[in-house]
Amino acid sequence: MRFKAAWSAVLVAAAVGTMSPANACFTIIVGKNVSADGNIIVGHNEDNDGRVMSNQYWVPPAVHKTGEMLQYEPNTAQIPQVEKTLGFWWQQTLHPDGYAFSDGFYNEAGVLITSNNCNLTIENG
Repeated sequence: MRFKAAWSAVLVAAAVGTMSPANACFTIIVGKNVSADGNIIVGHNEDNDGRVMSNQYWVPPAVHKTGEMLQYEPNTAQIPQVEKTLGFWWQQTLHPDGYAFSDGFYNEAGVLITSNNCNLTIENG
């Protein structure tokens, strides 16, 4: 019964979300305590202007040397690494004009980070 009530709330939230302005990303998360089988379910849409491509990558756990820096793309931030990192899923959105941005991360410990509203990154007019 709890799952039905939670699912109803998700459907209402999704319906309200469809009434929001264009270019408004959103995420729906169903927790393990309310899903039918105890799994966490994550759904995310990407509404960044026009046609974009969203890729997903698995980054395996790793051991890093002291002072090692990680850089995923040219001209982006370098990230200092701790000695041992967890594996994680990484979702990256690629735009036909050449820019890219990371849209979500989910690691082996169950931590999820995702963006939800990118409309301020788009020039209107």
